[in-house]
Amino acid sequence: MKIAFITSLSSSITGMAKIRLSSENKLTELAPRVTRTQTLDGGAVFVHSGFSHSDRTFDVKFNANDTNKTNLQSIIQTYALVRLALQEGIFIGSISSANFDKKIYSFTFLVSGKDT
Repeated sequence: MKIAFITSLSSSITGMAKIRLSSENKLTELAPRVTRTQTLDGGAVFVHSGFSHSDRTFDVKFNANDTNKTNLQSIIQTYALVRLALQEGIFIGSISSANFDKKIYSFTFLVSGKDT
C-alpha cells in the first residue's frame, strides 16, 4: 500500500498529515498539451506544445481509518499552498475540495508545479 504526505510549505507542528492511499488512485497519468485540428483533405494536424505539471489534477483517494482526519482538515483550512509527497515525486499545489463522508476519503489537488 502506498503512503503519501501532505505538508505546509513552512514548518508547522500541525502542518503535516500521513495518509495511506487507496488502490483506486491513478496518480501517474500524464497529459501533454496536444491539440488536433481536422484538415479539409480529411486528415489532421497535431500541435504538441510540451508538458507542464501545472496542467495536472490529482483526485486522491485514501483509507478513512488510516488517517489523522483532524490534521488534514486543519491543513486544508489553514494553508493555500501545500506539498504533496507521492512515490511519483513531490508536488506543490492547492487542495480545492475534500470529502470525509465515506469509508474512502478523497480530495482534489490542483498541481502548481513539481518540487525539485
